[in-house]
Amino acid sequence: MTASYRLIHAEKAIYPVTMLCRVLHVTRSSYYAWREGEAARQAADDALAHEITVLHIASRKTYGAPPIHAELRRPGRRVNRERIARVMRERPFMPRIAKGWVRGCGLREPAVPVVRSDGTPAFRAGSGTSSGQVGLSGG
Repeated sequence: MTASYRLIHAEKAIYPVTMLCRVLHVTRSSYYAWREGEAARQAADDALAHEITVLHIASRKTYGAPPIHAELRRPGRRVNRERIARVMRERPFMPRIAKGWVRGCGLREPAVPVVRSDGTPAFRAGSGTSSGQVGLSGG
């Protein structure tokens, strides 16, 4: 039925609503009820988008749909996570990836090997030398 209502809504500037409803076998009252419901849903989505914006900015634009859903549920509000995701897709919400710590010992190999001025390789602490001695040339 929604497709019929959408067709009536799109063509009502060209043809009268009465004639479109008669051709598509729908009542005028059901079309007008659908139109009012669509406006109410749009208004509710706009209000939800405002709440999402507040939470999104408070999270420094890092929250996606699941954390925002959890934040909205916390005070007892009932809202669907898929609806939040749809509202975020339809509007310009783009969560940033939060920069976190990389797991490990904290010491990493340099991207370019460290070489002394005479061309011999220099070893650094934690570079995985088997002798355990630091600062010796490998030769």
